[in-house]
Amino acid sequence: MTKNVRRFFRRFECRFTNPGVLTHLGLKMSVTSEHRENPGAETVMEWGGEAYKLRVLLHFDIRSSDERTRRRVDRFLYGCREVREIGGSRKVYRYPGLIERTEGRHYGQSVVILSSSAADEAFYFLRGMKVRCEKVEILAPDWV
Repeated sequence: MTKNVRRFFRRFECRFTNPGVLTHLGLKMSVTSEHRENPGAETVMEWGGEAYKLRVLLHFDIRSSDERTRRRVDRFLYGCREVREIGGSRKVYRYPGLIERTEGRHYGQSVVILSSSAADEAFYFLRGMKVRCEKVEILAPDWV
């Protein structure tokens, strides 16, 4: 059973988060000592010689006919650029989105990986816009 479970987890870039369940299945995961000493620190788990951080996979669903909401959500998550002509010169203004500000990652269509605090911010924004969304805690490699 342990070999099958390990093969299953190797297929995915993101892992499930409950180390107690994984340890019960025979997988050895440990929380780094810095998290034990400082509970407010970001959770980092080591498994197979690699470090994994606790992240949140956020999926949202916007109707294709609702372009206004889609544009507003895109601006909030991904940011935008504006080009203006002022006094004959061209100026570019960049407004970073939540993903760039919090070092998140776009994972797929309507799916992003964020830290838990950024995911909460995005979740409440999406709920305020009446957009259906779900949050799932995951373990992701340090590259996220």
